[in-house]
Amino acid sequence: MRKSGALAADTELSSIIPSSALGALFKPLSFLFAEGGDARLTVDPVNAENIYGCSPHPCPGTLAFSSSTATSVSERAYQRTRRARGELINASVFLGLTNAFDWRVEGMRQSLRSLLGLGSAEVMFSPSGTDSQLQTLFLLRQLLGGPVASVVVAADQTGSGTVHTCRGRHFSDRTAQGRTVAKGTLIVGATEETTSVAIPLFAEDGALRLKHEIDAAVIKAVETQIHAGCKVVLQAMHSSKLGWRAPTDDCLREVASRWPQDVRIVVDACQMRIGRPQLRSYLDHGYVVLLTGSKFFTGPAFSGATLWPYALSD
Repeated sequence: MRKSGALAADTELSSIIPSSALGALFKPLSFLFAEGGDARLTVDPVNAENIYGCSPHPCPGTLAFSSSTATSVSERAYQRTRRARGELINASVFLGLTNAFDWRVEGMRQSLRSLLGLGSAEVMFSPSGTDSQLQTLFLLRQLLGGPVASVVVAADQTGSGTVHTCRGRHFSDRTAQGRTVAKGTLIVGATEETTSVAIPLFAEDGALRLKHEIDAAVIKAVETQIHAGCKVVLQAMHSSKLGWRAPTDDCLREVASRWPQDVRIVVDACQMRIGRPQLRSYLDHGYVVLLTGSKFFTGPAFSGATLWPYALSD
């Protein structure tokens, strides 16, 4: 967060935010929950639900089972958001709108670190876990340099948008900024398409593959891409929609040890079915971790965050 001495720059910075931004904060929360994301947030005017059957306001008459895709916002989350909105409006009066947003977001980062028992990890928020995948790919591409290949473990168990995000392509026909795009097309600014390799959890006959088979497939895929001249972003799965993990921790450590300059590991923990010790262990090993608050935590659909280990965020 910028210090109060920087308030003199408010007039210049305010040009970044539309004059109607403060007024928009007074919209009903259910309206705000359905903005700032892709087409999955669109609410059907007939049933007041998005395409996943989730509502942008609490539904006390329904049973919430922590869906693997998204949930209707809980009453607790809704009321906490109402208080946060009030705090943000009050802060904007004293700090200016730009600084108030900075203050609020930094407070959210600190809250998430405290909740998860994290130390120096950097927190990057996004409209959804799918957006987090896309952001992470582009940032790691810059860190790794050269052509990049994505190796996606449990590709048959992750979100449907991953087939596009792992290649640097639009996963929806509407961006989080409200622009209309062609789903599946290369994102503007991407100099080249990212090669992708999918490693499924299940065999063609529907049987679950053995751990050692998946580990071997991961090592082979990474090795093949590196020999082809690519750097690799390896996306591991921690708790799929059916509760599976892959590859094993030993496999991840082997990859990191054999190719420390050529591979970056990203852990998809978007289901948030993960303990704090395991989460900290991933970060301590230098892995990037993807989270969402819109499933197990019953926050509004959708909401994403990326945890960056200090070694990469410094």
